[in-house]
Amino acid sequence: MSKLPGKGIQKVINKYIRYSSPHDVIRFGDRLKQRYNKRGYPVPVTQTAGTIKLHHQPAGDGTLIKDLKEGQRLQDMKKGWTAEEIREKDRVKIDGVWFTVNAVQIWPGQTGHKELDLLRTGEQDNL
Repeated sequence: MSKLPGKGIQKVINKYIRYSSPHDVIRFGDRLKQRYNKRGYPVPVTQTAGTIKLHHQPAGDGTLIKDLKEGQRLQDMKKGWTAEEIREKDRVKIDGVWFTVNAVQIWPGQTGHKELDLLRTGEQDNL
């Protein structure tokens, strides 16, 4: 009988979440519900500041960074894991530097954790 996908990662994430630490986060409202003013200009989506418990590690020069698209192969990229709510384009402050959530993969199961690709804010289109 084969194991379910993500079963091994759940053991790891339980360990990571146990060793996670709080970080500042800026969460943005739903970008799919963009509103426009009378002149046709977009009204900025709401921003909410808070904290999130997150474990992070640098992506480095290993296979994690090589699997990314060519334009995203930055040296200052991190992988993150959390059990809390977070979406793409939210921002997380790690060691005094803001990182933008580039991708969120939700792992089903007991932990329901999320795996994040974090790009240093200010790089490429994450201004």
